[in-house]
Amino acid sequence: MSSSSHESGSGREPGKGMRATARLAGILYLVIIALGLFSEVVVRGGIIVSGDAAATAANIAESGLLFRMGVVSDLVVFLCDVAVAVLLYVLLRPAGETASLVAAGFRITGTAIYGVNLLNQLAAILLLGGAGYLAAFDLGQLEALALFFLQLHGHGYDLGLVFFGLHCLVVGYLLWRSAAFPTLLGVLMALAGVGYLVGSFTLFLFPDYASAVSPVYIAPLVGELAFCAWLLVLGFRTVGRGSPGRVVGLVGWLSAGMLLSLATPAPAQVEDVAEQVRAREIAFARTMADRDLEAFLSFVSPEAVFFSDDGPLRGREAIARAWSPYFAGPDAPFSWHPDVIEVLKSGRLALSSGPVTGPSGEALGRFNSIWRKDADGEWRVVFDRGS
Repeated sequence: MSSSSHESGSGREPGKGMRATARLAGILYLVIIALGLFSEVVVRGGIIVSGDAAATAANIAESGLLFRMGVVSDLVVFLCDVAVAVLLYVLLRPAGETASLVAAGFRITGTAIYGVNLLNQLAAILLLGGAGYLAAFDLGQLEALALFFLQLHGHGYDLGLVFFGLHCLVVGYLLWRSAAFPTLLGVLMALAGVGYLVGSFTLFLFPDYASAVSPVYIAPLVGELAFCAWLLVLGFRTVGRGSPGRVVGLVGWLSAGMLLSLATPAPAQVEDVAEQVRAREIAFARTMADRDLEAFLSFVSPEAVFFSDDGPLRGREAIARAWSPYFAGPDAPFSWHPDVIEVLKSGRLALSSGPVTGPSGEALGRFNSIWRKDADGEWRVVFDRGS
């Protein structure tokens, strides 16, 4: 056996074939990341309204093609996942054949769960499709069942992420051992695995704290973007066992910076968000002048809390019962207008405050409302208190 073929077999001086394999894995990984973000953030994030079955059903009816595109995007992601699992097994086998096989097994198992889990999204589509055999259910029941299957899809996805998180941990270990990848890349992928595991197990064990730990998903995005970039740009090459991995480190920092910039609006963006909230508050106040209780409630979150002299009103139904007398007559008993808007840097919560006036313009007090940007992109009141 020649010296060159021996080195290629040991993984120290890979030939063009291994570099081509690495770049193919990088291309497929990029497809996975792009389509995964599209289906999760653009499609489900813009259509599913947590806790509001009617609003979710209406969004699916209005954006049916977009919702189906999300399902197809997921399917393409899972097909690419199977190919990436095999390609990474080939690339990482020199660092540990058994561990590489275990990593591939975890990824393919997670992908199988994702694939079956797609049936929950398709079930929601079928329930809202208006088929004749569904006449046994009323509209409210169908909408509730559709939202149930969509929530079940979310839990099924987190179940698959347990296996994917273990895959990332093993891949991180193999990258750390490999002479063809920088050690820092292994650390980033291991942290990605920890992020997925923390997120999923928190949802299963302590669901009330799931949103509180959501920032841990920054680690998987940074780790996987860095790994994808390395595969695309540098492929498969010897970097030295103690290499600091400057290139992948730079990619990691750039990825983190990009994610933080997306999560934190710039000052100009904060001003734009404040104007959105102001316009929303003005439209909210107009419902009182128009004597439209149904429109008023559409601005209120299903889990909102309004404080009153008799104690807190919890939930949209309790608020509707307490506020319905204000909409009973032909004339509005009061009106309000915002003169203060403050927005958090995250762009997700805002304070709106202003004067409340009577029919003749007399001052009655001030209102203070907390608005939240929901998953469908709409701002809704979550807390309200007058003074």
